[in-house]
Amino acid sequence: MTKRVLITHNDLDGIGCAILFAKCFPDAAIVTTDYNRVNEVVEKIEKLLNREEDIDILISDISVNEAMAERLDKHGKVGLLDHHDTSKWLSEKYHWAHVDSSKCGTRMVYEMFSQRFHLEDYAKFVDLVEDWDLWGQATGKDEPGKDAVKLELLFGFLGHSRFFNMMVSSPKIPEKYIEVVEILWEKFYNYAEESIKLTQIHKKDGYKFGICIAERYKSLVGHVLVKELDLEYVILLDPRRGQGSLRGKGNIHLGELAKQAGGGGHRKAAGFPLGNNSVQAILNMV
Repeated sequence: MTKRVLITHNDLDGIGCAILFAKCFPDAAIVTTDYNRVNEVVEKIEKLLNREEDIDILISDISVNEAMAERLDKHGKVGLLDHHDTSKWLSEKYHWAHVDSSKCGTRMVYEMFSQRFHLEDYAKFVDLVEDWDLWGQATGKDEPGKDAVKLELLFGFLGHSRFFNMMVSSPKIPEKYIEVVEILWEKFYNYAEESIKLTQIHKKDGYKFGICIAERYKSLVGHVLVKELDLEYVILLDPRRGQGSLRGKGNIHLGELAKQAGGGGHRKAAGFPLGNNSVQAILNMV
């Protein structure tokens, strides 16, 4: 019997991929990771391929470096679904890698398996995840709708495991969390107002960018800071989790900036790990 393994990003979109994958393959092993550890995690799973023949690996909403891609290509039993512009080189080189920046990772997993499995009940969930992750792009707007934002807030509140278990059981948010979401919405705006006051603003090549410590609500806070302070982009630092994030207007490709620091992403949104060379990486961005 084939053993299935999903390696996915640990944000809402990545967990959305995990939820759909678990609905299709209840016995599958699911591993979540971030940009900083993805190659290390994939390497551990890849070693299993050397010992067991019946293992299929799917990587979603995140990608690997060139060395790891070459190792995976030798085995053949691997697939990759990603939507970040900085991952396009994978789809150009390997037949098992599919990169489509017009869709979120959850949408790509949904389309891959919806013909074989009954995932109709998750159609709205997929829409909301995509609206959030592509920042309104899928609906022709420049920001996600309120329902998509609330889903992200609940995800952050519950954490990966509880949110995953809840959504695998049912695609609808339980009634007991409706009031919680409204409270989270209010707390977010209070946090955003504080972040505006704490943002350091700098100028470069005729535009303004900001740097701010943000351990919560990063995408939302980033959007508010860019809009309210009229910034080209903002660098959000989360030392506790060892993560850095970039949010901007889109005139500068933030995915390419993040790539300089070992991360990646889209034109308007990107992320990178905070490691030993974080200070230099940030200086390179600015």
